[in-house]
Amino acid sequence: MEEYRIPSQDAEAEFVEKHSRFITHIWHTQTEEEALARLKWARETYWDATHNVYAYLLRGNIMRYSDDGEPQGTAGMPVLEVLRREELFEVTCVVTRYFGGTLLGAGDIAGAKRVRLTSLSLTLFMVCVLAVLIYLVRYQVAALYNDDPAVIQMAALLMICEVFYQFPDGVQTNTLCSLRGWNDTRAIFCISFIAYWVVSLPLGWVLCMTDIITPEPLGVLGFWVALFVGLSVAAVLYLLRVHSLEHLSVEAMKKKIGR
Repeated sequence: MEEYRIPSQDAEAEFVEKHSRFITHIWHTQTEEEALARLKWARETYWDATHNVYAYLLRGNIMRYSDDGEPQGTAGMPVLEVLRREELFEVTCVVTRYFGGTLLGAGDIAGAKRVRLTSLSLTLFMVCVLAVLIYLVRYQVAALYNDDPAVIQMAALLMICEVFYQFPDGVQTNTLCSLRGWNDTRAIFCISFIAYWVVSLPLGWVLCMTDIITPEPLGVLGFWVALFVGLSVAAVLYLLRVHSLEHLSVEAMKKKIGR
């Protein structure tokens, strides 16, 4: 018979941290329906709370969690990880927060900017190393998979595209993560849509299939060029968005993001 740990009884705890009030409830729930019923009760009871973060873990490895408006990955996932670490099953936990005016952890804009710039510097350093490495061994790598000189030449050409591709990709990944940390998902969606669906995909088709821009269709190379352009557009727009947010106060940032 399989053995596992469950809450011996329902429990409630409350504490205050930096003027924010936290109320935690833990229940023994055997089914997902029971877990969702407890979550509904918490949302209705604490309807005026800033957040109702939750996580539940049931038998059969059924699990769910939600940050409920907190920065992505900073609330629901840590709750779920605590339940996992304690090896609890058939458990639902809801943490209710009444915001007291001081952002915790993720609210340090100056610190977040320092971390972003540091990670961006490291990213660009690694990108430079990788770009040089790819450029130096492009023919050798291509020759590992094919011995046709024409194929090797084309593969080596595409790998040069990969060299340039690394730079905007590194920048856009870095700034994208910053926006995700601030839960600015609407800006991420809009920028991604513009960069890849409005710019990159149509441009790729034009370069690959037509001679409207180039003397002749570029074939597969056209899609790589279009991808580079799309990544560059995304990188620039993400940087502009991050730059505009980093110069705001916490409350002004929250209003601009729409939180």
